[in-house]
Amino acid sequence: MIECRAVKSEELDAMLSLMCDAFGLPFGPARELFYKDPYFDIDRKRVLVIDGEIASCLTIVEAPLWIGRAVVNVAGIAGVATAPAHRRKGYAARLLVETLPAIREMGCPFAALFPFSYDYYRKLGWERVGTQYTARVPCSTMPKFAEARHVRTAHSADRPDIARIYKARTLLKTGRWVRDERRWSYLFDHVKSHVVYKHNSLDGYALYETRDDPGGRSIRILEMYTVSEEARRGLLGYVAQLADVQTLSWTTSLADLLASGFLAQSDIGPDGSPAISPEPGPMFRIVDLSAALTALTPNFEGWKGEMLATMTDSQVPAEWPRGARMTGDETGIHVEPIGKGDPLLRSRNRIDGDVRAWTQTLTGFLSLQDAVSLNRLRAFDPGWAAAAGQTASKPIFPRRELFIPAADHF
Repeated sequence: MIECRAVKSEELDAMLSLMCDAFGLPFGPARELFYKDPYFDIDRKRVLVIDGEIASCLTIVEAPLWIGRAVVNVAGIAGVATAPAHRRKGYAARLLVETLPAIREMGCPFAALFPFSYDYYRKLGWERVGTQYTARVPCSTMPKFAEARHVRTAHSADRPDIARIYKARTLLKTGRWVRDERRWSYLFDHVKSHVVYKHNSLDGYALYETRDDPGGRSIRILEMYTVSEEARRGLLGYVAQLADVQTLSWTTSLADLLASGFLAQSDIGPDGSPAISPEPGPMFRIVDLSAALTALTPNFEGWKGEMLATMTDSQVPAEWPRGARMTGDETGIHVEPIGKGDPLLRSRNRIDGDVRAWTQTLTGFLSLQDAVSLNRLRAFDPGWAAAAGQTASKPIFPRRELFIPAADHF
């Protein structure tokens, strides 16, 4: 018998052992971290069990993320693993799909993950929603900024100032996590290297990791935020001057990369181009369309009209709503689900698409106009769709730069 469900307490060690085998982790140290994780919740750990044996597992991490002006609870999927004897039998895919109802019950309108294969997850309704950029700089090319002398290791007493800077620099930035004290505790426990710039005041911080690569030791910046030019120079200068480090790399959004000054020190390749590589970002999928639109309503302020969105999704139960009706008037924005068989599903004033196209549109990877022009979404009345997707001054589904920093990966 095969069943997908939350793990039982007596199965936790078996689940952890499967994960350690899959990801090449030593069981002892992993067990200590596993049980003291501030996010540990047995109801968020899901397993596929065959005749009492765990064959596949995953963990749900609930993450409040900015999407435009809205904070949306997203179910991050982590630790997807299958025992070697049960691989290539579709068990991980089945577990992912059968976890969707649990995510819906949690009140998360989106699920998200960082994939090992984009094609694998596309078949299950996930779609890429972001692009990230990695810049690599030889430390020898970095300027020796004098402000580096004001950088030191972060102390626990610095956390309020660090949180203040993070909040100020990530406000309304799509994909950034709205962090509470539990999240900061997790980061300070799991990220071994964290430094701050403090001269007259604490004006910046960086989280990073040191790695031994084939070409020598390297520093990977996980996150860096500053509120002054002095802090920016100090933090970049500090990490670049660490002993025995050959390369400095940073994966971030294009906007943050341009603002950081990091590109000014980028290595120049043989063809004259900077050592910058764009890479696909995370994958999302809508779990509940009407709940997703409801969560996004802070983005629709001032919009008046009606929009009917219908969505096909072969992976969810047939009885789930197949669309949503959104209306805007003087009293605000109102969203209601459209159930199976509802006459609205045949209205000409509707926009049709599959779960992947609507996911990219609602997260901002594509604007509504982009999606219609690419035939990812079908507007039965293009003129109506153009008007429905627009306030007096701006589109309600614009393009956005969704980026989740490495420190917040699920």
